[in-house]
Amino acid sequence: MTLVELTFNARFAANLRATFAHTVILLPTDLQFGDLDRLDAKGAGFYRLKAECLALGAHQDDQQRFLPTARDLQVTDAQGLLQLADAMAAHASLRVWKMATANDLVGFAWLCQRLQAYPEAVSQVQLPMRMVVTQPLPALIQNQNLGDVAPQRLTESAKNATALSLAARQGYGEQWHTLVADPLAVRMQVNGQLITAPETCYDWALNGHLRPETFQRGRQLIAELVNRYPIDVPDWWWYYRIRAVLG
Repeated sequence: MTLVELTFNARFAANLRATFAHTVILLPTDLQFGDLDRLDAKGAGFYRLKAECLALGAHQDDQQRFLPTARDLQVTDAQGLLQLADAMAAHASLRVWKMATANDLVGFAWLCQRLQAYPEAVSQVQLPMRMVVTQPLPALIQNQNLGDVAPQRLTESAKNATALSLAARQGYGEQWHTLVADPLAVRMQVNGQLITAPETCYDWALNGHLRPETFQRGRQLIAELVNRYPIDVPDWWWYYRIRAVLG
């Protein structure tokens, strides 16, 4: 039976493709933000916002490179959903990779709801947000998301995959209905649990840093925030909040 790898993280999808010979499907990303109805192809507001903020955060030299439009972003997500449907139609064995981030927890709830009647084998690989490495020297590694995991660790990590039974999928999938019905714009992970919050919930991290020249040093500021606070927030969302707070 064909094995298909699933992830909700773009960088991690690239690492999976470089490591394994079988199919890798990138499912919709950034699920901790915005309207979850986009998984049912209802509305494009999220994609317009993300495209605007990706452009907002681009430096002048980036403007000469490819910047995705709202349509590009929506098509990318739609392709992942279509690839999953094709894999299910082909009765593939599915293996989902996840970490205890809000993005992965939301995606996992959606996937379990989608697969709650799928008769073929489904397994999961749960990677830790903190791990100890012994080479070249002992060190404690803090991962903010799956994209931070070193590619050379994937083959060994795959051996720790555990089966995801129909009953487990049905149980985890119940959370999806609660999430999609909640009007709040942000999903956060607190002690392994998902909670919802207004879009201003991370603005406290910007306090004391916002001045008219903030956009000129936006990348430096965001790098400082990432180093200071171990929270999995993409750059484009920070630019959105900087713009909103500065008015």
